[in-house]
Amino acid sequence: TRSSLSTIDVTQSVCELSFDQSPACLVSSNPELVWQTIYRGRAIQAADTLGAAQYMLDQAVAYSLDRKQFNRVIGSFQAVKHMCAEMASQLEPCRAFVWYAGHAFDESTDDAERTSCHAKAHLAEVGQFVAKTSTEVHGGMGFIEETGAAQHMRDARILPIYEGTNGIQALDFIGRKCLRDQGEGISQLLTEMRQTVESQTDQTQSTPLLLAALQKTVEQCQLALDHVLAQPQKAPFVAFQFMMLFGNSVAYWQLMKLACAAQ
Repeated sequence: TRSSLSTIDVTQSVCELSFDQSPACLVSSNPELVWQTIYRGRAIQAADTLGAAQYMLDQAVAYSLDRKQFNRVIGSFQAVKHMCAEMASQLEPCRAFVWYAGHAFDESTDDAERTSCHAKAHLAEVGQFVAKTSTEVHGGMGFIEETGAAQHMRDARILPIYEGTNGIQALDFIGRKCLRDQGEGISQLLTEMRQTVESQTDQTQSTPLLLAALQKTVEQCQLALDHVLAQPQKAPFVAFQFMMLFGNSVAYWQLMKLACAAQ
């Protein structure tokens, strides 16, 4: 049965679903199937966050080109340009990250668990940043239901909470996916990133600078990994920063691969 519920959120309808003596069947007795469902759900959430963040960015840009102050659109002011540019620069690598997470389920099942959880957590943080900044671009109008920006910011707050909080994801990433195998899986990831740098022989004028940045990124990740492996007792204290470092690095790596392929 379905029963309507009253909430303080007037922008959407909420109901309660009750199942009483409803027929059901056991899909599988294999617990691994449950975990696979959870991992795929996290990858889907990352993709959903990417779409929502892109919409918020588009909405902010459109508003900045319509709203006028001092006889000019606010999108012409440098501060607003910077906010929009920063949203775009953080969001674009995430697009490649989401594709990488989906690819892992088809081509590299060993990486699927780590990548889906990592993408979910990383996109949640970026999604929150985009929601906050998009609301700021709207100014005071961002807190009025007419624009919808405030609702997006409220919705974005749940992203790092459900499907496993980002705090838990960070501890899981540095613990089960790094320390448990003595960094073997993460080291393999860094090896693949190095191979991208080494395999690019046909380069355009801008490619060497981008590859040099990727090489520096790999070196920083290696330093972080070595530090955690040498002092595992300190891992919980740096878990979130460790996860975000690798999230930014993997996203940039995938974006760099796309750039090289597009030459």
